[in-house]
Amino acid sequence: MSSPANPTEPSPPSQSHHPLIITPISHPNLPSPSHLPRPILFLAGTTNYTSTRWQTDLINEITLHPPKPEPQSISSLSPTPSCTIIDPYNPTWDASWSESSNNVPFRTQVEWELEAQTRADVLVVGFCGEEVRGGVKGAGGTSLVELGMVMGGRREGKGKEVLVCVEEGFWKEGYVEVMCGKFGVRCFKRMGDLIGVLRGVIEGFEGGMSDRG
Repeated sequence: MSSPANPTEPSPPSQSHHPLIITPISHPNLPSPSHLPRPILFLAGTTNYTSTRWQTDLINEITLHPPKPEPQSISSLSPTPSCTIIDPYNPTWDASWSESSNNVPFRTQVEWELEAQTRADVLVVGFCGEEVRGGVKGAGGTSLVELGMVMGGRREGKGKEVLVCVEEGFWKEGYVEVMCGKFGVRCFKRMGDLIGVLRGVIEGFEGGMSDRG
């Protein structure tokens, strides 16, 4: 009898154009990049727990199954090649957790996200959501740190593709735009516009399975 498949090592991509989705729940131990279809995308940025998450909208568009037609929908375009999307959303996250390095659940989530970012070919950073559009000060603070890490990597010559969406109203909107301009990163006001460019990035990516171990 054959042994059961390792749940942390995804099967090779099928002929379907649907991407492989990786989350802290589906893969608490990140798979080896050599087992993942490329490009590998990491979705950084703000998370909205009270309404539709922009990460969910992006995944729906890339898989060509949007929940409902939108004015900026690009779902009528050609299918997207197989890729991997790492979504760090963790529904078990508890806002009451102490953000201390000694807090095991908190530390585990942060370390998972940091490791996932290092494995990505493309980083999407979204400053989106109700709090962002409402100009709530402090919203997206962690996302600003993530953006700083990405820009630091570009300065060091680590060639990751970076796409940023900052919705109008974000309390650090101008700062993000200036930073993106400084480092040659494409910045968008609408997630729909970013997704249109992202589709081209995926389709133009050279290589199949990752060769990074």
